[in-house]
Amino acid sequence: MNVPPSNEIVSGLTVAQHSLKVAIVVFAVGAIWRNIQARKEFVKRHPPLPYVPPADGPGRWRFGPVPSELSPDLQSIDGIESSRVTLPERRMGSQFGASLFGWPFMALGIWLLFAAPLGDAGEPLSAAWRFGPPLAFFFFGFALTYIDVAMRVIELTPHTATFIGRHGFIFYQRVVIKRGPSLKFTGKTESSLTMHRDQGPPNFILNVGLGFGRAGRLMFMCTPAQGAWIRDALSYWASGSQPRPDAPKN
Repeated sequence: MNVPPSNEIVSGLTVAQHSLKVAIVVFAVGAIWRNIQARKEFVKRHPPLPYVPPADGPGRWRFGPVPSELSPDLQSIDGIESSRVTLPERRMGSQFGASLFGWPFMALGIWLLFAAPLGDAGEPLSAAWRFGPPLAFFFFGFALTYIDVAMRVIELTPHTATFIGRHGFIFYQRVVIKRGPSLKFTGKTESSLTMHRDQGPPNFILNVGLGFGRAGRLMFMCTPAQGAWIRDALSYWASGSQPRPDAPKN
């Protein structure tokens, strides 16, 4: 039986390892390329629509009529002192799982806080051991529920814009932004490089700017056309071009 020299075996293993690395790189580049092309096609299928503001009058701060192409996923609801737009909602499997997985950690933190007040010797624990691990478990679980957060409602008043999001099935997040001369809204469909594997369509990212900086970013689970309409509506509301209800009339 002829046994190949050890240097030939090592050389063959090296070639196989390099081939595997090249295959992995090619597969990764191909997956990124497919995501980029899928995002381009998705954006192309949902072109932006012009935002039509409300009719002249004291209610110019309200949302304009939602185009029929964007409904029923995007709906406008006018109240006496506010104007609301409800946003579409969809959940990814990973987000749902992370949100669901966060609850056992929060429950464990609460249980440790109240069920283990004493050490093994029956002596009271120090403050670090008494509160540290329970709070760490609780806030880690709470952070997992935040993976599921996305804006569900936008509410406008003459002076504020309130963004309401839901996460962890029962928790709500409220972001209130006051209207001012330096307030700006920009945004676009998220990059394919930041999308999750099971995400499906890309989300729309809205950037909130104050002066020369960016105050924050909000995520909307909507199409590029819906996101662009929301961005333009908020830009119009923030621009101050419409008369305020309390402004003196000339």
